[in-house]
Parts: sequence; C-alpha cells; structure tokens
Amino acid sequence: MAKHQTVIGYIDGFEDGHIHGWLYSSHGKVAPIIRVNGFPARIVEYPVPRPDVAEAVRITHLCGFIAEPISLAFEELHVELLAVVNDAVVPVAVRTLDGNYLSNHLYAQLKVAKEVARQQDAVAITVWDGGHNPIGRAKVLYDIVQEKRPAVIFSFLFPEFGHQLWEPLRESGANVVTIPFHKRDQVFRYLAEEGVRFDTVWICKPRKHSFDLAQAISHRETACIVDLDDNEVLFASSDASRLKPYGRFSINLAENLLSHIPTRSCASKSLADKYKGTIVRHVRTPLAETELAPKSLENQQESENFRLIFFGSVKPHKGLIELANAINIFNFITSKKVELVVGGEFTPKDLKTELESLNVTCLDKVKEGDLPGLLANYDAVITGFPTHPAKRDITDYQISSKIGDALRVGLPALVPDTPSVADLDHLGIILFSDYNFVEKLCTVLELREKVELPPEFSTPYAYDTFLALEGAARQSPRAGQVFPYLMSQLTAQKASKKKKLVLVWKQHDAAMYGRRIDQIARYYACTRPEVEVYVIELLSDVQTQSFLSREASFGNEVELQNTMLRRKSFGYEQNNVRYHTIEYRDAKADMSFSTVFTNFLDAKDIRPSNSVFILYPFLQQFPPLRAILGYFKVLVDIVDNQSGWLRKLHDQRQYLKQIHEMGTIAEKIILNSGNNRDHLVEAGAIPEDKSMVITNWYWHPSISTTPREKAALEKRIIYTGNMNDRVNWPLLSKILNNVCREGVTLHLVGPCGRKPAPLEQLITHPYCVYHGMLQEDETIELASKAHVALICHENDELSKFMNPLKVFMYEAIGLPWVSAQIEGITLQNGSSHICENDNDLIQRLNTILERDKIQPIPQEGSALHEAKKYRSIIDEYLLKEEDNYWIKLLHLEGTAQVSTEEEQTADANGG
Repeated sequence: MAKHQTVIGYIDGFEDGHIHGWLYSSHGKVAPIIRVNGFPARIVEYPVPRPDVAEAVRITHLCGFIAEPISLAFEELHVELLAVVNDAVVPVAVRTLDGNYLSNHLYAQLKVAKEVARQQDAVAITVWDGGHNPIGRAKVLYDIVQEKRPAVIFSFLFPEFGHQLWEPLRESGANVVTIPFHKRDQVFRYLAEEGVRFDTVWICKPRKHSFDLAQAISHRETACIVDLDDNEVLFASSDASRLKPYGRFSINLAENLLSHIPTRSCASKSLADKYKGTIVRHVRTPLAETELAPKSLENQQESENFRLIFFGSVKPHKGLIELANAINIFNFITSKKVELVVGGEFTPKDLKTELESLNVTCLDKVKEGDLPGLLANYDAVITGFPTHPAKRDITDYQISSKIGDALRVGLPALVPDTPSVADLDHLGIILFSDYNFVEKLCTVLELREKVELPPEFSTPYAYDTFLALEGAARQSPRAGQVFPYLMSQLTAQKASKKKKLVLVWKQHDAAMYGRRIDQIARYYACTRPEVEVYVIELLSDVQTQSFLSREASFGNEVELQNTMLRRKSFGYEQNNVRYHTIEYRDAKADMSFSTVFTNFLDAKDIRPSNSVFILYPFLQQFPPLRAILGYFKVLVDIVDNQSGWLRKLHDQRQYLKQIHEMGTIAEKIILNSGNNRDHLVEAGAIPEDKSMVITNWYWHPSISTTPREKAALEKRIIYTGNMNDRVNWPLLSKILNNVCREGVTLHLVGPCGRKPAPLEQLITHPYCVYHGMLQEDETIELASKAHVALICHENDELSKFMNPLKVFMYEAIGLPWVSAQIEGITLQNGSSHICENDNDLIQRLNTILERDKIQPIPQEGSALHEAKKYRSIIDEYLLKEEDNYWIKLLHLEGTAQVSTEEEQTADANGG
C-alpha cells in the first residue's frame, strides 16, 4: 500500500482482463489514473463499493475501481495508480502483476503482425473465424510452430460469433490478429501497403475466408499448406449458413482453391485418407514432470466417486445427453459410482439445463492456461458419446482435441470409436461404442498403468512433420499460381504517397476566427501541399440539434456558427485544410463515437503508419478516442489553461486527468505559454522532458506584403475578440469619453450573447460601432483599415497562462496596438505599447492617432519563426522515411515496374 499525504490506495490484481483496486482521499472526490506499461487504461467503474476496505481502513466503502488495459498481450503488467487531487496529479501506488490478456485493439495486433512478418522464417496461420472454436485448431498449429519460428494467427470476426477473440484464448499470450469482417477491405489495404507478407502460410480449415486471409498476406512465392480437421463442406452447407458469406455460395470457390494446394495436414486418419494428407494431431506441448499431477492409485481408491469430465464445445452432436443417461444406468446397476462433469460453452444454452436435470455437474468455460490444473482434479476424460447415424458425417471425420489434453496430464481418455480414430492404439486411449460402453468404462476404472503423452501427440514431433510439409509446399504450386487475385492486390494497393495530419479541436469554431488550430493547419497545408490536412470537431446529435435550434441573435454569432456547422458536417475545405464535424449518437456515446470515428478514419485511409494526430484538451470524447489512437503518433497542443474556465471541481479534475493521459500517449506536448508549461509540470500533469513552448503566430494567405490602406473617412480604433468574458468595460468607456470624437471611432468585433448588458450600455455612445461576429477574412479587412488596435482584458489568474493570438494578427498586418498591463502579453516590436495605467493608455492612443505614418507588414522570415518551428516538429514524426518493404517484394516477384531511382531509394532506407 502506498500513501501520499491524505491519498491512499492499492492495486489488488489482474483478473479477466481487468485491474481491480481502490483509491481514497480525505480531500473528498478524486479522479483515478491507471497506467499499464506506461499506457493509460480505461476506467470501467469508479467508485464501486469496497466494504472490505472500509472495514479494514475505516474509510468510505465507495472507493473501488475497475480498469481495463488498452494494450496488447503482456507477460507482465507494470501498473501505476495515480490520483488527481485538487490541482495536482500525485502518484499513489505501483505494482507488477502477471497477465496475458489480448485486447481487441486491431492496430495493436497489426503492428505485432508487421513485426513478425519482418522476421526470418516467419509463419502465418489463417482461420476463417476467431470468435468461436474454429480458432482452437489454429492455435494448435501456432503452438507447433511458435517455439521454433516467429508466428501469428490471422482470423476474421463475424458478428454472429462474437466481437472479440474466442474466450479460452484471450489470456493465451498468442500473437493473434482478429479482423472485424466489415473492416476487411481496409485491413487488406493496410497489409498490402505495409508489406505484411509471409514466406509460409498454414491455412487452417479450407473455407473461403481462410483462403482470403492467406491471399492477403502472401507474395508470389509463398508456400501454402492447407490443414483440415473437420467436414467443412457439411458445416458450410447448413441451413443456418445458407446465405452467409461463409455459407453455401462459398463452397465451390473454397473447393477449387483446395484442389490447387496438394500439401495438406489432417487431424484424423479419415481426413488424411480422404484428402491425401499427412496426419498432424491435436498436439500439446509436453509438461515438465513437476507440472504433471495425475491422481495416484491410492487417491483413486479412496475417492468416493470416480470423476469423469467432458470439456469443450458442448453441442448436441457430441452425444452428452446419451452419455448422461448411460452413466445413470451404469450407476444404477453397479456398485461403482461415476460422477459426470461437463464444462465449456453450451450451444444451445438450454442444453446445460437439460444436462443438470440428468445429475450432471456443469462448469463454465475454462481458460486454456487453467486446463491442466483443472484436469488434475479428475480421474478420466471422455470426448463424447456415439450419436444417431445422421451425425456420422461429422463424427466420422472429427477427432477431439481433448485426447491430447488428457494424455498430457496423465489421464486416460474415453473416445467414441469412429473412422477418425481407427488408427489410435495407445495406452490411455480407450475406444468405445454404444454397445460396449459399460465394458470400456470398467476398463478405465481398473486401469493401473501410467498414462503418458505419446510422441505423435506432442509439439516437437508435429514440428518435424511441419518442416516436411513446408519443404513439399515449396516444390508445389505457390501463392502466385494458386490465388486468383494476388497480383492485382500487390500491384494496385501500393503504399499511398499521401501523408495525413489530423487535428482534433476541443471546440466547434474552427475555420471561423483563425484560432491557433487554424494557424497550424493552414500553414502546414500550404507549405506542405503533399500532405492532406484535416481538422475534426466532435459533436453528439443532441449537441448538434441544440446548436441548430437556437434563435438568431443580435451579434450574428448563431448564424455564423450554424452556417459553418452545416458546411463542416459535409466536409468543408478552406486554405487547403479539410474541415469535418463528426457527429455521433449521444444515447450510446462511447460506442457510437468509436464506430463513427473509426469509419471516418477508414474512409480517409488514415492509419498509424501514414498519419500524425494533434489533440487539443479538453475533449469530451477523449476516453474512447484514446483507445482508438493508442497506436498512432500523437502530439498534444495545449492552448492557454482551460482549468480556470471550468466552474465545477469535477470538470477541473477531469481536465487535469485528460492532460496527463494525453501526455502519456504523446510524442510531444506543445504549449503556447511558458507560464502554463511551468504550472502543469509542477502539478505533475505533464512530464518536463516531453513538453516545449511554441508561442502563437498569425498567418493568412490573404495578407499581402504591400502596405495596408487606412480608412479614409475616419480614424479607427479596433477591438476584436470574445466579449462574453474578462473584458475591461470601464476602460472601454474611458476610451470612448476621452479619445473618440468626430472622425475617431471605436469598432468592436466579437460575440457578446451571454453578457450583453455592458455592451448595450457602451453602444449608446455615438462613436462606438459594434460589428458583431465576423468571418476571419472580414476581420482582417476591417483591422487592416484601422489606425490602432486595443487590448483591454482584465488582468487576472488566467492572464499569465495566455498568449493572445490577436496580438500576432495585428503584427502580421502591420497594425500598432496598445494594451493595459496584462500578464502574458509581451511586446513584439517598437510600434506597440504596454501601458502602465489607463491614463497612459489613453495618451498612447491619442499619440498614435495623430501619426500619419503606416507601419509596414513584417517580412515572413521574422514573423513566422514559431510557425516553422512547429512545422519541423510535425515533419519529424510525419515525414520520416518509411520502410519500403513492399517495393522489395514486388521487385523480387517481377510484378512491378520499379525504376532504378526507386530501387536506390528503397536500398537506402533498408528496403
């Protein structure tokens, strides 16, 4: 347990993919932050009741948390617990946990697959679905290879079978890519563009989509092996699958592809005979002697009941109802009592209820790693029971993977006698039929010899078989001859030359006023025309409706915002920047947002390898966004300090928490204010070594380098900006009364809808002109014709964290400005002034207004130093030379016309 002043907490452990613990502060409410291996985890629930903690530590019971890592499988979890307390982030506890849990983060999986593909002798295993038990056989093939060679499994996820990896494998630690079927095209494009190709592909189950996956990761010379462990044509022909992608209409294509691949592995003798394949059993990795825990003879004799277990996929064709009845009869007619236990996934669900009514003990699904320990509590394994002849099309070919599980831990296995197991004659494998079941069961009850895992059921034996198959496959038709669309995929889906810069804005006013986000986006887009630049705003459908339903206002704010909102909702381009509003359903915010946002990324081909994101806190939808962007390159840009604008303590804590979590995933944290950087570093919200200051600048393509033209009919003082907050109204009144007169007017530009009263009083003066809200181009034109600009904010706690952009706009157009004493504002040149008091400011205004000389527009070199510095940071992460591995693949295959210059470039980059 760790303690920081009045904050205490503890990390309990890791279970079922979640981290559990508790956090308490005597300050009151706190916001927990969980980092797993340096990456922020998702807080699933906080606070949750923890009566055990309340009783032991004498604190409130509402202190528990549940968090979910957003990451790939780890052998070890380094977990950090932090807390946002008041205005600081404080460390609370650290713990290292054991854990192998594969998340559903697709890009994380693809990143690992890409790394595996780059390694020598890498092998890929493909299987048509990863959401249910077909991937179990693929995992067997993976286990055969992975101890000797780099390996990865590729599978689809069909929604009817689940939206994530089959549960028994989630903590296996295997390299698995699970591709939602609706994302197939995007992922295939990614695989092609990233050069994810393997020299050997082991195709598990001859289904169309196993072949599709193999085609997507093969090059022309890829060696192909097909593995069969079931009657796939029968399953694909079922009524339930009739119109499914993997159903009847897929059979002929799959059979055609199978016919072109003569190198085949088969799980059973009957499949090997039918398809002329080599037997590769459902093998298991041998356990060390210390891991083996079979029950001794003495324990079996002392046990009251003989415990017989079935585990796996519990389906009607496994004959378990018939088995339960047979056991009940056996127990009735003999003195020996057998207890039947059935565990696994019950399909249909009511099969479990029916079995329990027949005195069967039912267990839930078992994790792969827990299976040896579970079996040690039983006396024998049974893999099924002979069923009605109608089921023989299945049972004649299937061979249970549970045979190897039983033998591995020294337990005998009772196996229904079918053609698929006719060649099995090993100690511990007892074949039976419905006619001799009682006799064979008695044989098991009386078995005294030690049961061991035969060599052909072990992974070392199977690996030798795989090597022989691989050698044969290299002499057989390879992928370029087998797959019908391989070459079009390799040549048409070359790596896109377009890089993408994506800025996610915290508000809904981009492309309107020339905010900092507009400055960054437009300068980069115009000076790096080869890069696509996107600015994204996020709105729920409820927020959108709220905006659009507002009535027109006196300041033009509603009309301008709604016009731009409509434009951005369909995609709006300005200054080479593509502006988009992404709308999601508020009723299911996180789920809807994730779907809509990832669809946008897919549509625009925005991927980790070709893009950089810039995030602006405070983002309402950051939690799901964080999960999506976990494997993208991210910069964080902090504009001013938003905490002071947030009235609720809860929002202030969440703001600080979000900055900290953004900083955790960011390559760099860029701030426009040095004071703000120092404050956030001191508060523990951002790391000092990642953060830097790049102050504001102003650049707009419409600003020319020729002298600006002043208004001929009057001398103008201009104030631009938000007039809802922090405006020094008394100073504006003094200026109107002491400076403005016939021929000298004060022009005000900006929104004032929330607090109109002070402005309402001001506009009674005859020389005060209010323009309302203007488009940025209109503001620039109006300001260009002014004689002097005015900065008159209140000087408060927020001021020191600000770096007003309007100052840089005035400088860019050569407009002198005067300002009151406001912390955070610094002089840019000698023509502007920061005044000691109101009287000094009024005097400065009068002096400037009396001058006739016009200040020239500064040259770009000095004005845009900060812009170029920012551009170089983006370049560093976006324009790095990529690995041109795909060029090498295409060149070796002779399928692409690669120029000498391109070859030299590829060689120089390690391609």
